[in-house]
Amino acid sequence: MRPLFSLLVCKILAIPSFAEDASSVISSQAMITLQHHRISGHTFKAFSSSSLISCGLQCTRNPRCVSTNFKATQPSEKGVCELNDQGMAWPADKKDLEYEEGVIFTQYQSIEGTYNYKSCLDIRADIPDSLSGLYSIQPVPGGKVITVYCEMAIAGGGFTFVPRTAIRGIESQQLISALFTNRTKVLMRIQKKDGTQPYTLVEQLPEYKQHLLGARVNNYDGYTSPKNSHMGDYLLLGILPANVAGVFGKILGFQSNGIALRYTNCGGNRNNLFAFLPNHSDLPPNGAVPGDYERVGMAVDWRNTAVPPPSGRTMPNEFFFLTEVHMGGCGCYTSSDRWTDALGTAIGFR
Repeated sequence: MRPLFSLLVCKILAIPSFAEDASSVISSQAMITLQHHRISGHTFKAFSSSSLISCGLQCTRNPRCVSTNFKATQPSEKGVCELNDQGMAWPADKKDLEYEEGVIFTQYQSIEGTYNYKSCLDIRADIPDSLSGLYSIQPVPGGKVITVYCEMAIAGGGFTFVPRTAIRGIESQQLISALFTNRTKVLMRIQKKDGTQPYTLVEQLPEYKQHLLGARVNNYDGYTSPKNSHMGDYLLLGILPANVAGVFGKILGFQSNGIALRYTNCGGNRNNLFAFLPNHSDLPPNGAVPGDYERVGMAVDWRNTAVPPPSGRTMPNEFFFLTEVHMGGCGCYTSSDRWTDALGTAIGFR
């Protein structure tokens, strides 16, 4: 298969639900995929194809192929794949395309120039009808190009989800800082044991809107250390700074999907955080603390606000982390290895 070009901008996992196993689409190396569009006058080969992925694989194996048009018919029938020797000018310019209902245009090579998007928000701003899926981006100029999951629909879209492998070493802080430009909210997806992945949009309570959310990698400056920091690398989401949260009797919490979740800090503890642990070394988490926080408390209340996306779309497993939730003093301490209904959480920034 053709090697990944240095000017490759994005890979996408936005495919019809009846296509082949979605995990194989990564190898198709797509730059961009757009629904209901085609390029005309540049097709050099057309044939029946079982799926968008199969169509893409034929393109990546043909040195002449730059892009494809794929039109699906019925889930039980093959679609039509067209291999093209031309594509959009780059950066993306949709004036080169025509609208046609049911056709999926996918481009695999750049036509001119080089360009790397910095985030999913940048992609959505440039191509408003881009689909949710896997993309390659370069958040830090001159830094690594990484594969992320872009959520392009929920809560206005433009959220960048990073994989566990991206949280490795202190240099990952620069990556997260580049992605987290709107520090008023984050989008989380919960990996439920029933296979669903409902989402929660997490924001400050109205009375704490003056405090921005904080993201730290392998440090907890301004917050408190995760109880599971012994597991190595971690991504910390601080809700309220330690000096604000650590007041006996103070009402604390956060909003999830617009629902206010509150608790009273009964011990004056300063903990007010989520921690996302890739657990590269497969170490055991810390044990439970007094209180039945796997059945009651802030972590349970938060998960109960989660809403499944209407499409039923799911993200690949590599974006979900072992998750610690630590609130107070009488809010909760728990980690996802003990949750009765879920396995872990993914976090998206914009």
